[in-house]
Amino acid sequence: MNSAPDNSIEELPGTGRVGSLCISVDIHDRASATIVLLGRLDAVEAPALRKQFAEVFAAGAITVVVDLVGVTFIDSAGLAALVRARRDAQSTGGDLVLIRPADEAALRVFRLTQFDEVFQMVAHRGAA
Repeated sequence: MNSAPDNSIEELPGTGRVGSLCISVDIHDRASATIVLLGRLDAVEAPALRKQFAEVFAAGAITVVVDLVGVTFIDSAGLAALVRARRDAQSTGGDLVLIRPADEAALRVFRLTQFDEVFQMVAHRGAA
């Protein structure tokens, strides 16, 4: 029997998978959280990410680390969701820290828009 490989992203407990973006949220304490993204952050997926940010901030997180290592694509709607989250975090005295995408094309979007200079971007979680 010959079957096609399963290229889907398996949903894990505590993970919200919508379309082609997998979102995993880990609230460390009442003041900080990490959101891990895997897949495409585009106009279709940005509303789900905005909802996750709203829930994290409502839970009391002030500083949020967003792990973009597994992001393979980002468009203007994805950038807008990150900008809004940064603004929301800073309005409470916190910040939004991004872990750089490993995918060169995704990272290029940050460089072309100069958002790599707007956001605090680090190479790995240990630096966040």
